[in-house]
Amino acid sequence: MNLPLLYQWQARLGKALSKLNSWQIENVGLFSYGVIRAESCQQGQIARQVNEHERVESTMRRWRRFLSNKAFPLEVFFAE
Repeated sequence: MNLPLLYQWQARLGKALSKLNSWQIENVGLFSYGVIRAESCQQGQIARQVNEHERVESTMRRWRRFLSNKAFPLEVFFAE
């Protein structure tokens, strides 16, 4: 995984999605970066592309928890 490119992408997302906090930006950035690398929207394939130090299943569970978290403002995210 190209970490400088990921960090650059997350910084760009942070400017475009100003209503999200840092951990939300990190998750959105990592997931979208994985979609691009995997050329797929399947969670398992995305997790394999961004996984470095945790199991693929752990990455997938983390994203499911993130998306089901009521603190994540979906309406704001899609509006921006």
